[in-house]
Amino acid sequence: MKEDATSNKKMQLQRKQLMLNRQKLQLQMKSVQKKDASQDMSMKESAWQRKEGKNKEGGLNEKGRKSYERENPGSDLKAPQPEGGPRKRSFCARMGGNKGPMKDEKGRPTRKALALRKWKC
Repeated sequence: MKEDATSNKKMQLQRKQLMLNRQKLQLQMKSVQKKDASQDMSMKESAWQRKEGKNKEGGLNEKGRKSYERENPGSDLKAPQPEGGPRKRSFCARMGGNKGPMKDEKGRPTRKALALRKWKC
């Protein structure tokens, strides 16, 4: 009788340990899944770095400017000012002096060339 009681207790302890191990594994799997989901979100680039945030004629579109401002608090990007003014002169002086080609290897204008054209520099 004593052997049966001790063997029952041992089996109950083993069951409890198995249940605890199973619960630990489930919690670990949930945390791994959460990490994967958060990494997927952080791996996605912002709109200002992707095609959808860029203007075909050069520079950023409104969506690109807003996404840049969200990532960089305190920044205040404005739309191009091709008609003139101090912002245009300043931009043309800065951007025109940047190193880099105006066309890529396929003969298409680079982002630099497009931006300068958009600002009418």
